[in-house]
Amino acid sequence: MVSAGMGSEERGIGTFRYGEELAKDKTIRVYGKYFNRDDFAGKPGESEADSWDGSRGGFRMDWKKSETNAFTFQGDVYKGESNERAKDNVVSGSSTASFNRAVKIDGVNFLSRWKHKNSKNSEMTAQFYFDHVSRRGATTKRSLIDTYDIDFQHSFQLGEKQKIIWGGGQRFVVDSFEDSVAIQLSPSSRLNYITSAFIQDDIQILPNLLKFTIGSKIELNNYTGIEVQPSARALWTPDPKHSFWAAVSRAVRTPTRAEDSIRINSQFSGTTLIALIGNDLVKSEEVLALELGYRTQAKKNVFLDVALFHNFYNNLQTREQGTAFAENTPSPAHNVSPFNETNEGSGKTYGVELFGKWDVQENWQLSAGFTYFKLDLDQVATSTFVFENAEGNDPEFQWNIRSHLSLPHSFEFDTYLYFVDALD
Repeated sequence: MVSAGMGSEERGIGTFRYGEELAKDKTIRVYGKYFNRDDFAGKPGESEADSWDGSRGGFRMDWKKSETNAFTFQGDVYKGESNERAKDNVVSGSSTASFNRAVKIDGVNFLSRWKHKNSKNSEMTAQFYFDHVSRRGATTKRSLIDTYDIDFQHSFQLGEKQKIIWGGGQRFVVDSFEDSVAIQLSPSSRLNYITSAFIQDDIQILPNLLKFTIGSKIELNNYTGIEVQPSARALWTPDPKHSFWAAVSRAVRTPTRAEDSIRINSQFSGTTLIALIGNDLVKSEEVLALELGYRTQAKKNVFLDVALFHNFYNNLQTREQGTAFAENTPSPAHNVSPFNETNEGSGKTYGVELFGKWDVQENWQLSAGFTYFKLDLDQVATSTFVFENAEGNDPEFQWNIRSHLSLPHSFEFDTYLYFVDALD
């Protein structure tokens, strides 16, 4: 497969892909991609200096050695350059002059996977993944991130009513950053890790009528320590055309390297430097999710799905003003007004999702979806970052109608109608 194109904004795009069956048990695929995008228009007579180009190539090989063993090997290599415009307000004190800069990005990744089928009801998967990313620019002069990841998973049937899936993984992330005046990380190099394990049990309480799924994931990371994320689901199918389900689960978002240890020098206000400073005491953001649903096939050609959800969030990240201090770098001597990452936010979301499908004829299907979503956020009165503004980032109402018509001679005619509510 070969495709190419060009235009006023997409100055050049191209894709190449080739696949072959090397033998009855081996297949291989290689590909390459390239794009070159022009600057977007800014103020009259001024471009945004945000042109972007990149190239990528890779391969995948699958080898089914036997009925019980299969292997996958794949990898990618890429490089590109992204231009942008920035303000010179930190380096030049009170100056707000603009300048253009280029950010160069390149990387490589590799994955190998082994699947082993012990029996009809037992299967194991082992996987190794490596990823290397390099980024060079003006704000962050140079950053290198290497990720090493090992995963293992085993599923098997336990008796006639239980299916167990369990596994674990180990991830190491080695990073190295070269500081600039605007952005620093302390320490500049760090080894981060995540050790994880999980187990899930599908239990047929009453065959073809009532099913429970319970499980939990446990993680150990170098930011917040041990995190436990349990879940439980129930499925009741009184007859083949109707099913009810419910679920409750807990999930977390652990802090990032930046939220833990970054410093961003934002701008000077007179002789005071305003800076965002990470916090190594920041906690994981938490959510308790409750779900309830109903599915039915009212007729042979009519399907309906209804889902209700209500989520409760705690320890959401906010920014609080810290205690001012004095320093000599960058010159001249000045005071620093710090803002720190904290966990003073909370909130909830709730809503409903509807989906329906109607097979009007054998070659014509109609489907429709509707979503109502409500977000309520709270924060402490002392928070300087207007956290509640995030409530306007998501529409309350969305709906869509789709028509799919299959025509003779392998032609298709698809029609879509979407509506998305206004944002605050």
